Amino acid sequence: MIRRFVCVSGLFFLLILHVGLYSHTFAAKRTLNSGVTVNYTLPVEFYCAAALDFQGLVADLQLLKAIFFVGEKLQQQETISDAEWDYVMRIIKIATRLDPYFYDTYHFAVNNLSWGAGRYQDAVDILKVGQKYNPDDYRFPFYIGFNYFYFLQDAKKGAQYLEVASRFPDAPPLMASLASRLAYYKGNYQFSIELLERMLAKERNHEIRQYYLKRLHALQGALTIERAAHAFKNEYSREPGSLQELVDKQYLEKIPQDPYGGEYMLMENGRVYSTSRFTRQ
Repeated sequence: MIRRFVCVSGLFFLLILHVGLYSHTFAAKRTLNSGVTVNYTLPVEFYCAAALDFQGLVADLQLLKAIFFVGEKLQQQETISDAEWDYVMRIIKIATRLDPYFYDTYHFAVNNLSWGAGRYQDAVDILKVGQKYNPDDYRFPFYIGFNYFYFLQDAKKGAQYLEVASRFPDAPPLMASLASRLAYYKGNYQFSIELLERMLAKERNHEIRQYYLKRLHALQGALTIERAAHAFKNEYSREPGSLQELVDKQYLEKIPQDPYGGEYMLMENGRVYSTSRFTRQ
């Protein structure tokens, strides 16, 4: 009788201990789940093999995973760490590997990696993948050019990619003008002029031709002044004091007129600008 009582009491004690440990374990698990996110992805080759004939669908699911992950962080006003952006990058790479033709993945990538994460080169690398698989879409060289110019401070590469984008038949007609403006900011007048001349050679729309011609004449005036200033400096070992001095010393026949209505200015570094900034006043 005593032995049976001891066994029952022992079992009752073990049951209480089990319930206590069980509830404590699940409470700890809930705390862990709310505070820790396991940012792990399988190798991209696994997804490619496992998706079979449904790679497009799996790519969409991966994109949704990235969207919900970033969206939840933004909703909770949490800062996304570098490790978490690495996780988003891995998801994007999986999605583009599964379906490299789906534009929305690249759109999500360039917006979040550039504007959100400050990972400009990563955004460019993803866009270059899209450009490889979507060679007929002007948006890829356009966004690559924009990232180079605006974020990476490389106006030369920015202008080159925008010039590529401007060649597409469905590209906005002012794309070439934007590319020439970027090259102008970089000081590459010759590239801007050559670009506009190529666009003029194939453009048949009268209004667009007039737009290109106006910018072309403005850039040619700036290039003429810059070359005169360089020749002056080579002879006198100093910058010219004014544009009028270039005329007086016969480096310029006359001061070119800015077709936008502004006045050319010679800066201390030898660069030429206009008060119009080559925009319609």
